[in-house]
Amino acid sequence: MSITNSAQGDWRSAPKVKVWEQSLADAGCKLNSLKLLQGLYKRDGSLLFALVEANAQDEGGKPLLPYALLRGAAVVIVPCLEIEGTTERQFLMVRQRRIAHGRISLEFPAGMLDQKVDDAAGIALTELKEETGLVFRREDLVSLSDKALYSSPGLSDESIYYFACNKKMSAQEAQALHGSLMGAEHEGEFIHLALMDAQTALAETDSLQTTLGFELFFARYRELRLP
Repeated sequence: MSITNSAQGDWRSAPKVKVWEQSLADAGCKLNSLKLLQGLYKRDGSLLFALVEANAQDEGGKPLLPYALLRGAAVVIVPCLEIEGTTERQFLMVRQRRIAHGRISLEFPAGMLDQKVDDAAGIALTELKEETGLVFRREDLVSLSDKALYSSPGLSDESIYYFACNKKMSAQEAQALHGSLMGAEHEGEFIHLALMDAQTALAETDSLQTTLGFELFFARYRELRLP
C-alpha cells in the first residue's frame, strides 16, 4: 500500500467516503468541511483507509468530535458444517497472524466491501471461496442481523454485516479442510483453516468479531433450520 499524488487528489470520491458522508446527512448532521490527514491506498490506487478531520455539527448545532478513521463496511461469515451420519456440528474458521497484537488470531472468514459498498452478500461469497475454497450461492447465506453493526463508532465508521451458511459434509471431507493453507500470499495473507466446535473456539479466540459471530449464530438457531 502506498500514497500517490493522483490517489490523494480524488480520495473524496471513493465509495466508502461517499457512504460515510451520506450516513452523516441521514442522521441530520451537517458536514462543513473535511480534511484528509492520512490516506492508505491499495496497489490499484483505490482508497483502503482514510484518517480525516471533519468540521461537523449535529441537528442541534452541537459540534461533533473532529477525527474519524474511515474503513468502510465489512462482512463476517459463520460457516457451519453438519457432519453426515451424526448430530455433530463443526465451524470452519481461519487462523492468521495479526499485526495489531502479533499473535495468531482465530476468526471467521471476513473481508472489506471496499468499492462494492452495496453488495455485502456478494463479497461474503467471494471471501468464503478465497479463504476456505468452498463455493456457496446467495440463497445459501442467512443474515444474522437485520442491520450492519458498528465496531467502534467513537472513531471508526467500520460496520459489519454478519452472515451464516450451512453445509452437509462427510467426516472425511470435513477433516480434509482442517489445517489447509489458504489466502492470497501476494497480499500477505497466510491463512490456515480450522474445524472446531463452538465451545473450543470460544475458549481460544480473543476476537470480539468471532465471539459476536457465535452469539448471533445461536440467536438465529431455529431460522437456520439446524437439528
